[in-house]
Amino acid sequence: AGALSDEDIHFLFDMTLKGVTDVMRAQDPRVVLEMLLLRMSQAPHLSSIEEILSRLEGGGIGLRADLLEKREPSEDSDPEDNPVKTIQSLQPPSMGGFAAPKATAVPPSTYTWGNLLENIKREKPLLGAKLEYASMEISGEHMVIFFRKEQEFFFNQISQKDVVKQLAELVQKYWNKTYTVEVKLGETLNEGTLSPQETIATKKNEDQKKLLEKIENHPMVKEAKNILKAKVTNVKESQ
Repeated sequence: AGALSDEDIHFLFDMTLKGVTDVMRAQDPRVVLEMLLLRMSQAPHLSSIEEILSRLEGGGIGLRADLLEKREPSEDSDPEDNPVKTIQSLQPPSMGGFAAPKATAVPPSTYTWGNLLENIKREKPLLGAKLEYASMEISGEHMVIFFRKEQEFFFNQISQKDVVKQLAELVQKYWNKTYTVEVKLGETLNEGTLSPQETIATKKNEDQKKLLEKIENHPMVKEAKNILKAKVTNVKESQ
């Protein structure tokens, strides 16, 4: 155990935890246990950050420059034959030589309602779930979040002043652009563009209708309906 680093112990511990679960579920636990022990015996050595940095300081290949004999190059010798110079050439650049990454603007091609929804749902799942019942329109720097009349329940929650302000901040965060945000409600039923959730529900209903028609037109189903004087009212997928 003394030869194992803290990283090795954590790695082997994780392998053991997963292996125990596999052993308990296996039809032949002994074989799985033997494979687990084999993997653990051949597990790679994990180096700590300090050890990696130490190797980099020594040339990046596990050698220390002070163990090599320093020799002055002769006039006829090739400068590349100097081992000290060779190791120094392998040294990583200093941290001061790296420039901090610059923030880049989001490309216009990603300014979509679906893209914005995915980002919002990751950070604020409840807000994102409500916005799935809305659609979006952009005109210049003005953004309209539109709810159909059927979704008035969600409109009443999203149209609150603090929520609208939060939406504007999220748009600025993800798109790196400033918009004035307005939340609108349709005046009549079936007015406006379908929201993502409404689109999914509509497609599901259409697919269900097509499947029902296909089943009703099947010769065997038609014959059964004529004999039993019945009709197909619902279709369920068998497990």
